[in-house]
Amino acid sequence: MVLWELNLLPHKNTCKHLVICLQCCQLWKNYILQKEDQAKALHTYTAFFNTEPQLGALIVGITTGLEEARANGADGVDDETINGLRAGLMGPVAGIGDSLIVVP
Repeated sequence: MVLWELNLLPHKNTCKHLVICLQCCQLWKNYILQKEDQAKALHTYTAFFNTEPQLGALIVGITTGLEEARANGADGVDDETINGLRAGLMGPVAGIGDSLIVVP
């Protein structure tokens, strides 16, 4: 994953969920073979997501691991789990990242 991709859409109205979708498209092509299932996965990542870009890559890595585990048949990993984790980490990571990176 390239960190600069998280800065492609920094506007508050668009946020970063579209960039996350772009990054996960390659993952879905490798693990999700059916087009209908890829469309369902795409819908999962259209939920609001906005966090500090550099440390926000940590959340992308965690959700990528969850997607891989789900593709390999792990129990208990569904769309709600992934979106709940993303929503739960979004605020704390933004606060930590803003205080470490943005504010001098």
